[in-house]
Amino acid sequence: MGTIITVATQKGGAGKTTLTRILSVNLVTDGWKVAVIDADPNKGFTEWAQVYTGPSLSVHTEPDEKKLANLPADLAEQYDAVIIDTAGFGSRSMLVAIGAADGVIIPCMPDRGSVREAEQTAEWVRNLSKSTRRVIDFRVVMTGFDPRRSADKYAYEQATTGLGLPFLLARLSDRTAYQASSWSGTVPTDGVIGKEAKALSEEIITLGWLKRAASRPAGKRTAAVTG
Repeated sequence: MGTIITVATQKGGAGKTTLTRILSVNLVTDGWKVAVIDADPNKGFTEWAQVYTGPSLSVHTEPDEKKLANLPADLAEQYDAVIIDTAGFGSRSMLVAIGAADGVIIPCMPDRGSVREAEQTAEWVRNLSKSTRRVIDFRVVMTGFDPRRSADKYAYEQATTGLGLPFLLARLSDRTAYQASSWSGTVPTDGVIGKEAKALSEEIITLGWLKRAASRPAGKRTAAVTG
């Protein structure tokens, strides 16, 4: 069985789809077999996949929470990693996706509203972990972060020291290249963006969330979209 990773926060615009893009593409580039479920009715990842050019990536569009309940487990029988990009506030599919996950990544912008929503999403993970009687591990990732800005550093301190949220060391910086990749259909594999993407995937692997079942070559440069 592959690993199910849900990218979730109730805050819109926190970087869920951006994080899903760079994580999924970095993993398939390294030879992992990856499927992405776009559970957001806005279909941001699905639309991006239409112009994507890179190693083989299977994309499934499923915003219906009833159908979403079974899809991750079904795909986990075929893929090393199943990554779910969820909708924002008020989405029941987000709760379904968290309940199905082996690990949850919570993106968080360095502002008060995003930190509050990250805390609430973390509480949902803890509650669903308790109700399903299994451990659902989670980590928060700073997005749009600039260590030179005192406000960004303060937000990080409040989230970690103040609220005790567990963060990945990897961060996504505040760079226009992330916005550019949403139009170009490519994800940079070099430079600062490439390093940040690599650090993110390597840290998740180090956590033990992903375990390669067998050595697989990278697929052809395409994206198969279903749903």
